[in-house]
Amino acid sequence: MLKLLSEIEKKYSQEDFGIELREVEGRYRFYTKKDYADYIEKTLKRQFSKLSESQLEVVVILALYGPMTRRDIEKRRGKDSSYILRTLQDMRVIRKKRKGREILYTFTRAFKESAIYEEIKEKIGSGGFEE
Repeated sequence: MLKLLSEIEKKYSQEDFGIELREVEGRYRFYTKKDYADYIEKTLKRQFSKLSESQLEVVVILALYGPMTRRDIEKRRGKDSSYILRTLQDMRVIRKKRKGREILYTFTRAFKESAIYEEIKEKIGSGGFEE
């Protein structure tokens, strides 16, 4: 199976294709190549590309530290975040996840598959965001 996935991945990595096969969290999916991502985002008018500064702040915190409670997010931001968390849930960027008695906020699968999530992760890896 891995050999077949490798062959498909190699085939679609050629310039002739606007998509590529990638593994994310143990699952293989086709994604738009970065060269075409902006065009596709504009064409589809993705809601993820219109994050406010406050929303982006929460997204970066979650990307840096992983799933967190509202209280932990508010400690990092230094202010109330309930409205921002609610709007990010409405936009389907984050979701609530129960862990024992706590409610954690984490990214939705749709957001993890978006180009903006990839950009954020790249900036974090290159030190583009400061704590």
